[in-house]
Amino acid sequence: MKYLALILFIFFGLGTQAQEIDTKAIDFVNKFYTAVVNHQEKKVIKCMDKGYRKEQIAFLDGNKDQFVNELFGGSDISTGKWVNLKLDEIDNIEIQDVFERGENEWEYIFHVKSGETVIEVPLTLRKSGKKFGFVGAVG
Repeated sequence: MKYLALILFIFFGLGTQAQEIDTKAIDFVNKFYTAVVNHQEKKVIKCMDKGYRKEQIAFLDGNKDQFVNELFGGSDISTGKWVNLKLDEIDNIEIQDVFERGENEWEYIFHVKSGETVIEVPLTLRKSGKKFGFVGAVG
């Protein structure tokens, strides 16, 4: 976990869109990382943007397991095929890239690993007021 924060510091420091590092954002992403690799569903859910979380769980008729598991869907980096991983199957998650999408929004590209499978998962980090939350696909 310490290495993830270091990687974020290096990435933001060397990025072409260098910006002031928001340590709260780094702490938040580290919290998300820990929840994922420790398979802590409730904590992963808490790391989602509040509005997005409520809307999607309502859309899924309250199925929180489905909500979390659908967050980790993406293209297999070797085959290009779509793969959906369940939270309890995830061995590791790494930040591959970060793009600023606008004021208070960043696109995170994660590589999520399960066994020999590595998928690319885009999630948007949104800052609302002082709170951060990830947003996945809608619908």
